[in-house]
Amino acid sequence: MEAIRWIGDWKLDDHPTDHNSMLLDQDFGVQLTDGRKIICRARAVPVNGASFPWFVSPLLGGTPWRGPWKYGSTIHDYAYALGIDRKFADNLFLACLKLEGCPRWKCHAMYYGVRFGGWVPYKRMQKSRVGNGYPVG
Repeated sequence: MEAIRWIGDWKLDDHPTDHNSMLLDQDFGVQLTDGRKIICRARAVPVNGASFPWFVSPLLGGTPWRGPWKYGSTIHDYAYALGIDRKFADNLFLACLKLEGCPRWKCHAMYYGVRFGGWVPYKRMQKSRVGNGYPVG
C-alpha cells in the first residue's frame, strides 16, 4: 500500500471533554495509489496523536502531535475507531508515515510499535463502538 497525497488541511480543535484528545476541525484524508480515499470526517472521532511510551519520545525526537507522524496518527486513530481491519489500518499508518517524509527507520519503528502494542487500544475501541460505527465517550 502506498499513499500519494493528502486530502484537505489538517486542523485540530480541542476536544470539549477529553483533554488528551483533539477533534479534526475539517475533513482530512489521504489518497492511495489504487485510487481509494480514506477521509476522516470533521469532529466525528477523537484522536490522540502518536501514542508512544514516554521513554520512546527522546529516540523519536518528537511528541504525539509534533513530528512526521501527526497526519498518519490522525488517520490511524480514525481507522481504529471505525473498526477498520487492524492490519489494514496499521499498513495505512505506515504508508502515511512515508508520505509525511518520516525517516525510514522511524517509519518501521512506529509501524512495529502499532503492530505489537496496537491491539490493546483497538480492542478497547471495538468494545466502545455503537451502531453507527463511532466510539462512545
